[in-house]
Amino acid sequence: MMAYGDSMPRASKDIINVKGFHLEFGEIDEYLKRKSCESKRVSVDYDELRKWDLNLLSYFKPFYAPLCDLCCMCTYGKCDLLGKKGACGINLEKQQAREALSTAVIGASAHAAHARHLVDTLIEKKPTSELHYDSSIDIKTPISTTVTGIEPETPEDLDRIMTYIERELTNLIASVHTGQEAEVTDFESKALHAGMLDTMALELADIAQINQYGLPTGKADTHMLEIGMDVIDSTKPVILCIGHNIAPSAEIIDYAEDIGAEEEIEICGLCCTAMEMGRYSKSSKIVGPISRQLTFLRSGIPDVVVLDEQCIRSDVYEVCGEMGMVVIATGDKCSMGLEDMSEENPYRIINRILQEKIPGVLIKDGKKGCHGRCEPCTSAYPWQGPRNIRPFQGELCEVLAL
Repeated sequence: MMAYGDSMPRASKDIINVKGFHLEFGEIDEYLKRKSCESKRVSVDYDELRKWDLNLLSYFKPFYAPLCDLCCMCTYGKCDLLGKKGACGINLEKQQAREALSTAVIGASAHAAHARHLVDTLIEKKPTSELHYDSSIDIKTPISTTVTGIEPETPEDLDRIMTYIERELTNLIASVHTGQEAEVTDFESKALHAGMLDTMALELADIAQINQYGLPTGKADTHMLEIGMDVIDSTKPVILCIGHNIAPSAEIIDYAEDIGAEEEIEICGLCCTAMEMGRYSKSSKIVGPISRQLTFLRSGIPDVVVLDEQCIRSDVYEVCGEMGMVVIATGDKCSMGLEDMSEENPYRIINRILQEKIPGVLIKDGKKGCHGRCEPCTSAYPWQGPRNIRPFQGELCEVLAL
């Protein structure tokens, strides 16, 4: 807000003069740019945020409906907490609060790790570039700037905020350990803190991928996408990307365009990755949400399944193996027990997939992985003959119309 006595900036303005009345519309954002970021910072100190949390929790008290009466989190246990305390002295209410903090930190860590990957990639490829924002965006990072006072201008600024997030998450997960935090309100305060860190990480991840991949930034004339299982052309080789991270799928799309195969291959996504692919390329298609994952895999339509992180069923490798689909994992957060061939020659990888019929590989090199994802489709599809029997083909008729 403007302080008393501050004058409106004399930037571009409209002036209305009426008898006895004078009104100026100035560029308010010019005033904001002059103010120090420190004046907009809330606090990066958890102790200060804790005071506000405890004030909120004094009015809005948590309610617990226990998912489990046991605590199995340490070597003292397992302990039955129904009407009694555990070996460490914890009761059921405190255990439920600890579980709430644990799940909050797990979720925040997943998004923070995703953001870290994108920020590191941006720093590696464009270390000194100025971050791009749409001209209609006045406040670039409302959450991060409010908390830290930093207005990111370069990838290094994103890295500074990420370092803060990672430090705080380490402290929060340490509080879950036996012999640490032991009060319900403090567990809940830390869970609120994890939620704040989560939203900050999401914000940084989107800024990083917008600048790395040129995603739309608030433009109204962006392209429309096709969605649903019925829009996938199963007469073509199909690459299905599952997960949360745009990086692997963007490399696949770029490679397909480079070799002129974008019209010969269907590149589709499932869950969060599908949305990000749609922001990157109008040629990609959206299969649907995570609830469609098993159905689409069992349909036998995909030829190659690419996994990045999050949104992935635990049995996806087994299901793909049953259906004869090649699985390619792309990161260390979801390796699926596959052989790491990141350092191998791309053509050796392709040869092993096609000739040795290995069901899956781990390729963490994005550029190299494109060969391993596209080539098996374009090479194997014309002569592989009929696809695997599709056990749910009849049942899918109704689903395909959705």
